[in-house]
Amino acid sequence: MDEIKTHKIEKMDEHDGEYYLLNEPDLPMVGMVYALKRVSDVSPNALREGNDTGYLVFNTDPETIDGGWSGNSTPAMREHHGWRGTTNDLSVDALGVRECTRAEVKMYKKTYHVIIKFGPCQCSECDI
Repeated sequence: MDEIKTHKIEKMDEHDGEYYLLNEPDLPMVGMVYALKRVSDVSPNALREGNDTGYLVFNTDPETIDGGWSGNSTPAMREHHGWRGTTNDLSVDALGVRECTRAEVKMYKKTYHVIIKFGPCQCSECDI
């Protein structure tokens, strides 16, 4: 499987590799390197009501890790960071290439959550 798609985003900090609290994802593997992107609902109703039903995508496809995510208007333009386009009220932001350093399931208020932590970006566009 090249891609893992999560469900609801609870907390996210794309620059510091902070904790990601997610409902019902397939658990990423510690030590694996993933190209990350965030898909957010930017429809007027979601923005007005404060409902972000967005999700994260973890991708292990070598083409995406090496070249980045394609944009929706120009698929040949691939980037590891930044906005990649909006289609059908879903905005896509690339978050870099990061190694999963922690992934565990926790019980929080009678709901299972997954805590995922990523290290610094390892893409060719970043200085490590």
